[in-house]
Amino acid sequence: MAPPLMRRELAVPLAFALALLGSTCLSADEEFAPPNSDEQASGATETPQDKAARPWNGFESRWISGLLFGGMALDFVRYAQDPASREQIGNLTDYEVPEIRVMRLGLAGTFSFERPWRWYVSGAYRGFDQGFDRSEDAAWSLFDLWLEVPLGRAAWLTFGKFKEPLSMERLMGGGFMPGIERAMGTDALTPSRNVGVQLGGHFARSRVTWAAGIFNEWAFTGESFDRAANQVIGRVTGLPMNRPDGAGLLHLGVAGRYSDVKPAVLRFKTTPEVFSFPRFLDTGEFPAESMTHGLFATYYLTGPLWLGGELLLARVGSPDYGNPLFRSAWVQASLILNGDSRPYVPQRGIFAILRPTRSVSDGGRGLFEIGARYSTLDLDDGAVRGGQSSRLTGIFNWYLTGRSLLAFNYGLIRLDVDG
Repeated sequence: MAPPLMRRELAVPLAFALALLGSTCLSADEEFAPPNSDEQASGATETPQDKAARPWNGFESRWISGLLFGGMALDFVRYAQDPASREQIGNLTDYEVPEIRVMRLGLAGTFSFERPWRWYVSGAYRGFDQGFDRSEDAAWSLFDLWLEVPLGRAAWLTFGKFKEPLSMERLMGGGFMPGIERAMGTDALTPSRNVGVQLGGHFARSRVTWAAGIFNEWAFTGESFDRAANQVIGRVTGLPMNRPDGAGLLHLGVAGRYSDVKPAVLRFKTTPEVFSFPRFLDTGEFPAESMTHGLFATYYLTGPLWLGGELLLARVGSPDYGNPLFRSAWVQASLILNGDSRPYVPQRGIFAILRPTRSVSDGGRGLFEIGARYSTLDLDDGAVRGGQSSRLTGIFNWYLTGRSLLAFNYGLIRLDVDG
């Protein structure tokens, strides 16, 4: 068994978003308040006060309205290794450089029907990862491109490119989570976004949410529709406990995903919850016919205390490799030291971003959060040997405003690859 690898991570994901405020969670990554009020949507005359309150980065007309937003994340990581670790995976000092991990821009808004249709488009510049080599088309990435059409008061139809309805941690945006990075298993075993059509909604006074979708990424892979993989995904969440005034909330969720595999090969790899590189776990390519995911999630919120965890299983149909089953799990706890509870959006079954009552820019102290997380990933099963890893992480976050965050993670990592 390889000795533990210690990692100190100082990351500064400064999410200087121009328009991320709002009370309705429209996307897991960002949320915004529709610029049109009900009166404006029905054609009421705009007053001088309405014009003065309109954000500088917003626009609206009788038929369409929207907001421009943007964000930037800056990272820095430092590693501490013992000799056995350096022998196993090499010297990691080459990765200890400040990094602009992403610059993101987008537009979000509504079409002003009686029940507004919501639209969203966002992309990111990743040329910094390529050493500013702008000759690569991958320097720009389209993240989201979707339209949501309401079906009555408690259901909607979404189509385009968006996040799959599977893991709470995946659905939550990067600035929503206590940790700087998602758990290893979430990144290794689940995709970020996909192209498809999804039905979703809520009932029982928003105590139950549901979502189901069919996806095929052919439009963004260059493959024909019949040569790209198909996915069927469903998610159900419930609130068996939802006491008022933050006295106690219990969220339970279950989700499933099935995919045929085209082309008939798979590969799972991930970093030790560090952006970009190095890759600690890697199965390499192996033949596969299908893949099935099962996910179980539990979250408990009371006042400033937030507890949660997820179990993710991925069964791969690969007879030649023993139909391997890959396992991932994580648990975490976080405590807000000087604020209220973490917001929850019951209509979507998802937690929202923390925003201080008095931000640093308004003369306040912002919000302080401490926490811890333990995560594990096992990519060894059947004839596949991708390795096993676990990580214990200490978390400290300072939410300066509703748009900026200073985060510090300290991780102790255990890695077992090839015995």
